[in-house]
Amino acid sequence: MIKKQQVVMATLIGIFSMMSGCQTTNEKVSNNVASELNKRAVALDLREAELNEKAQMLNAQQADFLEGGVNWHSILCESNGSTDRIIAVQEALKAEGFNPGRIDGFIGKSTMRAVNQFQEAKGLPVDNYINIETLKALGISAVSAQ
Repeated sequence: MIKKQQVVMATLIGIFSMMSGCQTTNEKVSNNVASELNKRAVALDLREAELNEKAQMLNAQQADFLEGGVNWHSILCESNGSTDRIIAVQEALKAEGFNPGRIDGFIGKSTMRAVNQFQEAKGLPVDNYINIETLKALGISAVSAQ
């Protein structure tokens, strides 16, 4: 009977030690899973903050766009952009200290770069055109001589 009790005790001790080992293993697995879930939650929080920041930026841009609406500017075009007038623009830009490149009566990259620099310096609308406000600021008549 003593042997039977010893076997039962040994068996119970073995079962308890196995269970406690399982418990420890389960706790380790649970801790690893919890740690991984925490990492993912932090990553999602960071991504959410990043997306919120981008959304705010886009909302601000949209508000600026809607606030400004459409801006119409009269521009120098074929009907009022003769070679003589473009030469006058190039000479006036050069006189103001903005290098339009070769003074040739053509609106090239150098001329437009100078126009845009002039527009920015004078607080005029900066665009891809020689607008009438720019002509006036350069002292050039916006009206074609007929």
